[in-house]
Amino acid sequence: MSSTQLQNVIQFIEAKRPASDAPLQKVREQFDDITSAFVLDVGMSVEQANIPGVRALWVRPRGATASHVLLFLHGGGYVVGSAEGFTGIAGAYAQAADANALVLDYRRAPENPYPAAVDDAYVAYQWLLDQGIASGNIGLVGDSAGGGLCMALLGRLLEGDLLMPGAVALISPWIDLAAGGESMNSKASVDPMLTRDAVLGMAKAYLRGGSIPAALKPLEQNLANLPPLMIQVGSWEVLLDDATRLAAYAASYDVSVTLKVWPGMVHDWPLFAPMLDEGWAAIGEIGLFLRHHLTVL
Repeated sequence: MSSTQLQNVIQFIEAKRPASDAPLQKVREQFDDITSAFVLDVGMSVEQANIPGVRALWVRPRGATASHVLLFLHGGGYVVGSAEGFTGIAGAYAQAADANALVLDYRRAPENPYPAAVDDAYVAYQWLLDQGIASGNIGLVGDSAGGGLCMALLGRLLEGDLLMPGAVALISPWIDLAAGGESMNSKASVDPMLTRDAVLGMAKAYLRGGSIPAALKPLEQNLANLPPLMIQVGSWEVLLDDATRLAAYAASYDVSVTLKVWPGMVHDWPLFAPMLDEGWAAIGEIGLFLRHHLTVL
C-alpha cells in the first residue's frame, strides 16, 4: 500500500466533506464531486435506458460482451449519489467484467423513502429479463448502500421464487441499518468517510423515522439459494462488521462466498482508483469474479 496515495485520498475526502448544516442539495452536489472524479474511460459510451417508470443509464465499454450486463446500484446512504456521478466507476467494473453496465438512478430518500429504491431495482432487474438477458448473465454490483440495496433486491427475488442473477459483488456493503456492528466503534478513529451518527441519520431518512422492516434485515433472512457472492471491505471501515457478518451468515446457508478484507483501506476505496493503486486492484478482482460466473451465452 502506498501511504502517500492513501493520504492523498483522505485529504481529498476531507476537502469535499460538507458542513454539518449544509442543505441536502449542497450535500448531494459535493458527493457527486467525489464520485465524478472517476472519469469515464475513453471508448465507453453512455446513453439513457428506456425503462418505463425508472431512470437508468447504459454504460457500454467498447467491445464488451453484449449478452452480459451488470446491474449497478450506487452508494450514498439512499440519500445522495446519482447514476451520472457513478458512470466512471460503473464503466470500470463493466470493462473488468467484459460486460455492459446498467446504472440505476433509483429514487432517493427522504423524498422517496423505502421501499422506493427497492421497487426501482426490482423493475430494472425484471426489465433486463424482459429484454432477453438471461438471468445467469446478469451480475449484481453495489457499493455501500448500493450493497444493501442488492441484498434487499435478492430478498425480494427469493421471496417470489424468481430467477437469480449469475453473481453478486458487494463493495463495502451497508446492510445493518441499526448500525449494530462492533466496528462502528472500533474503527471510528480511522474511518475518514463514515460515522455511526451519520449512518443512523441516513437510515432515519430512508425509513422516514420508522422501524426497520424484515425485508431490510438480511442477517435474519433465509439466504439459501443465493448466487455466488463476493464481498470486499476495507479494514479501516466502520462497516467492516457489516461485511464480515454477512459473509459468515450467507456461508451458513451454503452460499458460495468470497470475502476479501483489504488491509488499511477506507470505505469504498475503489471509487478512488484514479489516485489509489489498490482501487484498480480491487476492481480487477471483482471483474475476474464476474467473468468466471457470467458464462452463460
